[in-house]
Amino acid sequence: KGLNIAVIGSVSSPDLIGNTTAKSSKFNDEIEVSSPGINFVERYEVLEHAAKHNKLKLEGTPKEQEKSLIKFAKFLDGASFIELKNFMQKAESVAQERNHKEISLSDMTESFMRMTTGRVRQEPIEPYEKEIVAKHECGHATTITVMNQLMKNTNKPWTIPDAVNFITLDPRGYYGGAVYHNEDTNSEHSFEKMFSNIVLAYGGHSAEKYFYEMDGSLGITADLESATKNAMYMVKHFGQGYNTGKMNIEELSGMLDNGITGELKLNVQKDISTIMKNALLVSDLIVEAYSDFINEFSDKYAKNVGTGDCLIDGDTFREEFNQWKSQQSPEKQTELKLLDNMILDIIAKSKKSILY
Repeated sequence: KGLNIAVIGSVSSPDLIGNTTAKSSKFNDEIEVSSPGINFVERYEVLEHAAKHNKLKLEGTPKEQEKSLIKFAKFLDGASFIELKNFMQKAESVAQERNHKEISLSDMTESFMRMTTGRVRQEPIEPYEKEIVAKHECGHATTITVMNQLMKNTNKPWTIPDAVNFITLDPRGYYGGAVYHNEDTNSEHSFEKMFSNIVLAYGGHSAEKYFYEMDGSLGITADLESATKNAMYMVKHFGQGYNTGKMNIEELSGMLDNGITGELKLNVQKDISTIMKNALLVSDLIVEAYSDFINEFSDKYAKNVGTGDCLIDGDTFREEFNQWKSQQSPEKQTELKLLDNMILDIIAKSKKSILY
């Protein structure tokens, strides 16, 4: 009498508990413990704990070590507790393999790459193919960097698109190279941010077209898929199609026996097409204006393609990009400023579904 008994248990699949056992009269509270993959702060804490618990030595000052962990806490969005721990353990094994006494940012990046796409494919690559890969990926990285800086200069934080996290020019899995990017300071999906990410998707194609007159290739397959999906989401889900209006087209189509037809279908197609064509134009203009920088990037890095030593950190890329930009003549600076204004005009017209 007067004795209280607390029964505490955990389960990963609550739906498997029988109704009789789980009824409210037996258990007063249910507490959901989410994965650290949902929360950036928790991901950082797991990475920090894994490093300290396993006595892993990270390269750099305490501030630089913190910056590296923050970088991957942001990038490993959705990773579980076990995946985060494995990430740090694999980073240590990469460092040991490379005879590094401390785990570097490059080792962490390689750890991520091996977890997601595997090791570098060992295969012969012709010199011209290395140049195409370098220019293609630099096209992606340059377009999104231009859009990112432009949107920051407008002082509208909700418009800021993704930023380059790192670039790999080594063939892994199903691709020859890739630009990894993630949210900068903005989690909103504004028109400007979505449009900028479509520009990013087209960057590789614009580079292939400008430098090699390649009007389409196997290498842009995934890029076209990304561009199309983003444009479709803008119009069909986010209400960002001027003619389509504020409605969820997928939901509406499911409610109608024959799907959407007539004028509405044409409006959806026009809005998607206009956004994509204008974004491609912006991508083409950026690649042309920054072609000398892309050439310099290729001259520096193309020779390392396929060697396993071709991971370029986003901060390094931005530093090289900004240095090149600052060294340009007044005439070139004026040209780049005019391009920025033209891009803003193209975005404004795209919002009204006007083909530029």
